[in-house]
Amino acid sequence: MHRSAQILWLAAPLALTIGFLLAARPAGATSCPAAPVALTAARFTLAADASAPPREDPREALSLPDQWRRRRPDASGFAWYRLTLDATDGGSERCGVLLPDVNMNAAVFVNGSWVGDGGSFEEPVAHNFNRPLYFQFPAALLHRGVNRIDVLLFAYEHHFGRLGPVWIGSHAALAERYESAFFRQIVLAQVGSALAIVTAVFIAVIWVGSGFQPLYGYFLATTVAWAINSLNYWVSHIPVSHWAWDRTVNAALDQFAVFLALFFHRLVGVRRPIVERGLWAFSAFALAAAVLTPRAGFADAMIFTHVAITAIGAYVTVLSFVHRRALTRLEARVYLGAWTAQLLFSAHDLGIQLGLWRGVGYTIPYTVSCMMLAFGSTLAMRFVRALREARALTEQLEERVREREEELSRQFEKSRDLERRDILGRERQRLMREMHDGLGGQLMSSLALAEAGGDADQEVVTALRDSLEELRLVILSLDPGLTEVAPLLAALRGRLEPTLQRCGIRFRWRVVDAPTPRRFGPEQLLSVLRIAQEAITNAVRHAAPSTIEVATTVDDGVLLIGVRDDGRGFPQALRRGRGLSNMERRAQEIGALLDIRSGPEGTSIELRLTLQ
Repeated sequence: MHRSAQILWLAAPLALTIGFLLAARPAGATSCPAAPVALTAARFTLAADASAPPREDPREALSLPDQWRRRRPDASGFAWYRLTLDATDGGSERCGVLLPDVNMNAAVFVNGSWVGDGGSFEEPVAHNFNRPLYFQFPAALLHRGVNRIDVLLFAYEHHFGRLGPVWIGSHAALAERYESAFFRQIVLAQVGSALAIVTAVFIAVIWVGSGFQPLYGYFLATTVAWAINSLNYWVSHIPVSHWAWDRTVNAALDQFAVFLALFFHRLVGVRRPIVERGLWAFSAFALAAAVLTPRAGFADAMIFTHVAITAIGAYVTVLSFVHRRALTRLEARVYLGAWTAQLLFSAHDLGIQLGLWRGVGYTIPYTVSCMMLAFGSTLAMRFVRALREARALTEQLEERVREREEELSRQFEKSRDLERRDILGRERQRLMREMHDGLGGQLMSSLALAEAGGDADQEVVTALRDSLEELRLVILSLDPGLTEVAPLLAALRGRLEPTLQRCGIRFRWRVVDAPTPRRFGPEQLLSVLRIAQEAITNAVRHAAPSTIEVATTVDDGVLLIGVRDDGRGFPQALRRGRGLSNMERRAQEIGALLDIRSGPEGTSIELRLTLQ
């Protein structure tokens, strides 16, 4: 630090102490103005260091705001502004001085007494280009008549040195104005940086979760670039030199605009290779300009790139309107409104930088941060919507896979069933051949021998015939081509009808509809045949009927198989015999009900089979 500056800062606390001691002055002493006063008329002089204010009034007169780039573009370092205030009686005893527009740092002296400064004047100098400075001082520092208000300003060469009007008034009146400006320019900028960082972290998670899709990658780069640039609007004590800091934040702003345009191309599905190559070329040019431009031309280069990124913002604003149908209604409103607001505020801040107007402070820090938050929210909703669609698609695919697996399982079961049936069919055919050619041939030979003799025993002949019929019935049940009730009953009719005709019995056949229960296999079908055969055989042997009727009906999911005759009914001995008991047992084994009714008018046997 310069020796004069050291003396100045060491003397400052002593001056403040003297001022506070003088505050206990008698009533009627001079006080600060009750209403804030804007001081715009000043006298100016450059200074070699930050020593005490000049004793003599500077010769150069000017009006505030003073823009160094217009009036003295090659000047830099320290300068003194001397302003005057006519103090009056009757005001407040606590005074305040507000500097709403400073670039880069300032200190204030009242009648030669230091009252405050914005921070370090050593490199890196405190960055206060967007920060209002406010200092309190006791009214005792003022005296009747003309008072000197000296402002020490530090400005960088080839930069935007500036001092706006200086406000002096009562602390009660100026503190509220300062707090409002500090909230608008600093607190909101801090909130904007926090929003940008949170949005960047959130989008980074979505980017990774999306499989590194370019849409989210470009927006992540956008939010990171803006988070870096947003620090420039509220960080006063920068961690590096001024020029390293300025080059970094300006380069981040340029890259922010480029990545934002590329992001929006992906968002609305636009493919413009020439425009995107131009954006990448501008990105490289802006980065090189920020890093390599000499200090003398740096400000002009940054103004040029800022004009260019404002044009990029205008391009994307038009793009958001033209391609609004590629977005949802909410997205279209958010993006179009945000782009329009960003364009207006960018033009506003660019005008401040160019010195076209004073404005109300830089607005881009919190407008862009809110825009990033809004964009991030719409992207999050789009990502959630995509997740829901992916989840629904996954569920559909899983359902299709389950259906396919079930279909394959059914096909496999059918294949296995066909294989089993084929094996069973071949085995049945083998058994049928063996029984027909072996046991059947023996029975036929025995029956022929028994009938050939004149004195044949009819009981033996009858037993042989019954055995042969029984064998035929078993062979019939094993026939792989007969797996339904109706064909088996028809086959039973073909076997029994000739015998009934020889006995003079009329056979009435009324089998119209006879579906097969799902659970029935050869064993169950054999049981049905044996029950029907036993019913017909019992009628022939014991009832002496003239007519036997076999009929089937279906009633409410139940198959009814009935055997009726017009004979004399079953004798009591037959009711207690093994035949009917076997019929009942077989019906029970296949899950059927057997209803037997017998009287002088005939006998009715009904078998009830559930089809499910």
